[in-house]
Amino acid sequence: MRKGIMAKPGAALLLLTLAAPATAQWSPDRALRTQTVKDAEGGEISCTFYRDFMVRVPGTDTPSPGDALLVRAGKTPPICSARQPAGVSLKTGGYAFLGRTGIYLFFEEADSNGSVAFAVLDSRTGRTIIDDVTPDGIADPSSIHSIAATPETLKLAFRRALNAQCSVLARPGPCWREITGSKDNDVPPAIARLAPPAQACARSYRAAGIPNDDPSIITYEVQVSWTQGGGRRVQAAGPVGCLPMP
Repeated sequence: MRKGIMAKPGAALLLLTLAAPATAQWSPDRALRTQTVKDAEGGEISCTFYRDFMVRVPGTDTPSPGDALLVRAGKTPPICSARQPAGVSLKTGGYAFLGRTGIYLFFEEADSNGSVAFAVLDSRTGRTIIDDVTPDGIADPSSIHSIAATPETLKLAFRRALNAQCSVLARPGPCWREITGSKDNDVPPAIARLAPPAQACARSYRAAGIPNDDPSIITYEVQVSWTQGGGRRVQAAGPVGCLPMP
């Protein structure tokens, strides 16, 4: 897992005016039940049960939970206990489990600073298919403006966020070039060509009472589409927003 906004290798980046979403905001599927047990050292293990599998996450009483374990249901239901059962280890260390939609598992960074990273995994393979960032996290379902999910495709529309190391308000041009020129940030070229969001920064910094030199959080709308066997495609649209780092 990483906290960033980079597209996966081979993903297409397009800039367009995103149409109003036609699908509903994210609403996780209802779990059968949840259960919390203690490990040998007294730490917390949380289990979420569904008809076809259980998601077991250790260390949920800490700022950095351990890797989740997906335990498929067999002739008997999975058991939540201190002893780790056989299952598929998921690379979700530091992330909290939020729920599922169909075959997709949603996780969110448990201890964030500024923007909040999230990840979507395919429960059939245990692999991460979307790894992105929002300003406030997807624990609030309204953070995902729309979702369309089938076993072969997943489309999410949301506002993407990027923690900057400089203030766009204090140094509009140089800071914007630093943000858009960093390969780690992977800002789409058409977004990078837009003017620095200095006015948006001024409004949000003033409203929050934050000093002008506080680092900025840059935001813009994206629609991320994943297709089985076809990878990801990212569509991005302005205008670019700006928030102060909390």
